Amino acid sequence: MRISPIGFLCENEREVRENARLATIPSHNSEEAISYATSLALLIFYCLFF
Repeated sequence: MRISPIGFLCENEREVRENARLATIPSHNSEEAISYATSLALLIFYCLFF
């Protein structure tokens, strides 16, 4: 739920990765959850800008 806006609002891949990590840590502090959230945010970002 919190991850999808990150793909829309960030301007580059580095921002997407950083913000996805920060948005995931409070409720799902595991490497697996952070990885999946980052992947989803990057997928949205790539679909919009590439």
